[in-house]
Amino acid sequence: MDKSGAKIGLLTLWKNTNHGTALQAHALATVISEMGCEGEYILYDSRRHLRIVDKISIFASKLRYLASGGFVKSDLESSDSYKSLMNFWDRIPHSSMIFNKKNCGNANRFYCKYVVGGDQVWNPTISKVNSFYLLESIDNDVPKYSYSPSFGTVCLSSKYKKRLVRMLSCFRYVGCRDIAQSELLRKLIGREVTNTVDPVLLLSEEFWHGFSESLPHLPKNYLLCYILGDSKKIRTYAEREAKIRGLDLIFMSVSSTDDVKLSEISPSNFVSMFENANFVVTDSYHGMLYSVIFGKMFAPFFKRRGPATAYDNWRIYDLCCMLGIKVGSQVDPGKINRSKLNDKVLQSKKFLQTILND
Repeated sequence: MDKSGAKIGLLTLWKNTNHGTALQAHALATVISEMGCEGEYILYDSRRHLRIVDKISIFASKLRYLASGGFVKSDLESSDSYKSLMNFWDRIPHSSMIFNKKNCGNANRFYCKYVVGGDQVWNPTISKVNSFYLLESIDNDVPKYSYSPSFGTVCLSSKYKKRLVRMLSCFRYVGCRDIAQSELLRKLIGREVTNTVDPVLLLSEEFWHGFSESLPHLPKNYLLCYILGDSKKIRTYAEREAKIRGLDLIFMSVSSTDDVKLSEISPSNFVSMFENANFVVTDSYHGMLYSVIFGKMFAPFFKRRGPATAYDNWRIYDLCCMLGIKVGSQVDPGKINRSKLNDKVLQSKKFLQTILND
């Protein structure tokens, strides 16, 4: 088949209850379009054709995830909430066909190459369900690449490491979002691994300003506390800072008792919450990124209990290292290492362009 006019098949997590996840997917597709190519996300149904042993393994993994302080996202298709987020999903270019474990080989009819995008698509727990994110069932006659996936942890089992070595040997270029995981992956597969920025950083502050849409009836001056974990310590810190600074305090989370409920706002509203804030307190990776993009004073915290090595705390630690800031400390936007960040963004754009031109 002549694939000169075929699309680029994109793979990432984007259909779940996380605005940052949807925004990074939107950002990558937008940048690829700006670079003169057409890409779309491949809809993949991971729940069909699973063996009983796989279902048991997945259930056990979810229990361990809950025990570590995480939460398992619900199936939104049967929910009345997150309607604005689901409407945004429809705006992200995606396949008209839904693929699964049995028919994913047919994707080669539609795509000239595959790019595994951002977020925790190579998280060992997720990969048990969605091995498609390693392009395991895709023939190697179509080029495979990764731009900015991450693992969510640096603690990988020997079995999973062997699987990565086997699967990534078929990738022409390998990019990884988090610094420590990029180094781990480079040593593991014995090849060059390009450390890339999250896709939302590939777009300018001006772009996100035009994208954002303010919520009505918000105070003019406020401290935004956006948390995904359930830390009383972070809330107490935000309350104290708001009082010291004379700012109204707005909590934004999945909680039904908070001022701004994620289930009721769109990604455009989400972005505007950071753009219009006077100060941000957050344990969210993308919350940090939008604070940086809009040049806000902010204080980053770990989402999980424990040190930087605790589950996905690594990505917060890595980002802080790149920016030259510390977890738990107030960040003056003027003190961020913008030169290093800009160089990393430029390098990431060049890497993505190399993938598209290959």
